[in-house]
Amino acid sequence: NFLGVDAIELLVDRRPYLPADANLNGIVDVTDFSILASNFNQSGLLWAQGDFTLNGSVDLADFSILAANFNRTLNNPLPRAVPEPSTAALATAGALLLGRRPANRRSSPTGCP
Repeated sequence: NFLGVDAIELLVDRRPYLPADANLNGIVDVTDFSILASNFNQSGLLWAQGDFTLNGSVDLADFSILAANFNRTLNNPLPRAVPEPSTAALATAGALLLGRRPANRRSSPTGCP
């Protein structure tokens, strides 16, 4: 269980890892994106919850790290040249995350913001 992984453990353990590999399985993929997405805009979190900057919150900076490393593996340190369907899903989901409005926003009686 890697839910307690933090900066100290990543430094002390010294096992190889990839930026944005939330579950530390050696692949930055849709599973890592799902972890980040489920914790997006939350604070008090750790690496295994999508906080790849280790600043305590999951935000756009963490998403940028994931996007830059998507499809990387420990055996293949560079992103794959041929995009896969999961890449399109990542881009779409990222756009949806960025387009989310705060839940407490009220609309005017006419329906106009």
